[in-house]
Amino acid sequence: MLSKYSIRALTLLRFPRYEFSQQQQKQREQQDDWDERTIEAEEANPTLENKEKAFSYFRLFSRIFWWTTSALFGYNLYLNNYKTDPTQELGYQKQINDAAKYCQDQYQAFYDFMTKPAIDKLLPDIPELPFGYEIPKTLVLNISGTLLHMDYVFGVGGEIKRRNGLQRFLEKLPKMYEVVILSDDETMFTQQITQKLDPTRQIFAGAFGRESMVFEKGRYIRDLKYINRPLNRVIVLDSDPERMYQYQDNGIFIKPFDGKQNDEVLKDVLLLLEHLSKPQIKDVRAELRKFGNFDPQIKYLDEVKAREINIKQTMNKGFFSIMNQRKNPQFDQSRRQ
Repeated sequence: MLSKYSIRALTLLRFPRYEFSQQQQKQREQQDDWDERTIEAEEANPTLENKEKAFSYFRLFSRIFWWTTSALFGYNLYLNNYKTDPTQELGYQKQINDAAKYCQDQYQAFYDFMTKPAIDKLLPDIPELPFGYEIPKTLVLNISGTLLHMDYVFGVGGEIKRRNGLQRFLEKLPKMYEVVILSDDETMFTQQITQKLDPTRQIFAGAFGRESMVFEKGRYIRDLKYINRPLNRVIVLDSDPERMYQYQDNGIFIKPFDGKQNDEVLKDVLLLLEHLSKPQIKDVRAELRKFGNFDPQIKYLDEVKAREINIKQTMNKGFFSIMNQRKNPQFDQSRRQ
């Protein structure tokens, strides 16, 4: 036997349009009453209907004007970017084209402000030197992962470790290069580290953080044109080649420093830098190509050792061998006999 709830459910299934809500019924009655009053008001006042028609025409005209202007604006923006002479193209409108160019310039200025260094020249212009003096080459250094390593120690905080031979490395560089720090660390951290490494300010010609780099593709990129130095005389010492993918020919990319003290990389790199600082090397990029940009100090030291072996072999042949024998005491003893 069906209950009263089952009978009600069957009724709803059989009659899907059954209105069971009294609130909805009241709302519909109020809406019908409002429509009747509106019709009566329009019949009593014919100017109201004319006003509504005029307003609807105005809205239609506004929409047409807005979409037409937007289409012309986008088209003129396209002409400015992809056409050499927009004035000769169909659909060119001077006022709209000027507005598109202004908006594009403002957007580009804001984008450059957010992603590029605040100044175009990080280093001042090279002064005129007397005849016979040569301007030193520029060496750009990175801090984290290249010269230092920072660990977080529980209960102590941040602990900074220096790469083995760093102090001697920095003391030798100013005699050969104009040394500049351009790190992907924050500027405040970079300046604090620079003050610790160079308290007398005799090593570094400038210290710049990530705010002086270009933000591109979600990371900070080192753009060497802001250094304001000839690229054939600029060397960058870093551990991450992706930070300067456009200028990898200028880079010496070494293994990242992980805090271990048995690291002798800086000692070997210093020998390579002494070689690159020679005046007869006019383009450091061409010289680095001989050894490669990834750990080039290894190939350079192998070449130096091979050269020493060849010199020793040459000294043991011909005239040099006779001279060496004359210096040998056994040679003098046999000659007396």
